Amino acid sequence: VDYSSFPLFNPEEFYFFLYIDLINNCDAFIGLNTSVPTYPDWIVPTRAYATVPYALMTGRDVDSLGELPAGTRIGSLMNTIGDTAFIAYNLSLPAERQWMRIPYGQVDVMMRHLLDGTIEAALAWEPTLRDELSRIDEPLSIVSLRPLTDVSVSMGALLLSQDDFLRALLDDAIGELISNGTMAQLLEEYGLSSGLSPSAEGAQR
Repeated sequence: VDYSSFPLFNPEEFYFFLYIDLINNCDAFIGLNTSVPTYPDWIVPTRAYATVPYALMTGRDVDSLGELPAGTRIGSLMNTIGDTAFIAYNLSLPAERQWMRIPYGQVDVMMRHLLDGTIEAALAWEPTLRDELSRIDEPLSIVSLRPLTDVSVSMGALLLSQDDFLRALLDDAIGELISNGTMAQLLEEYGLSSGLSPSAEGAQR
């Protein structure tokens, strides 16, 4: 099952296939946001093992979103945490200081338009951008969304709410990976910006 678009655009189908997988094929599904308030009551998240930000890809010589001039054409994946934060911040600026937001439903279309000059920057989850960058032979870079703050996803695993013992084991294992530095090493290895410190987030009980 390809889960890549279900959480954003088809949550009912996502939950249907996730339930089948958790019943028949796996005990936990890793790599999902632990902070979603609308998960059904049969799902429970582990503690987060990393906090991974949204970011910006651009060919401009800048270090952050805030350095882009007003009117810059910025593509943004719709219905994401990053897009929501970008909309709110952009609308809070005077009209003459706002950027031009161009919404996209698919990252491949957004990347194609970044490469052909239709847009000048692309806003998405940082791992998504790094995956795209690995396949592009162009002078593009990934920069932060400053001055936006707290535009990130707390990553963990989902499992059935009845599996309390397994959840406790996973929470303890994640805590150990954080405290012994393994998680920080993995984040650095894959070029991601930030991870949780051991005390940053306790198990969500």
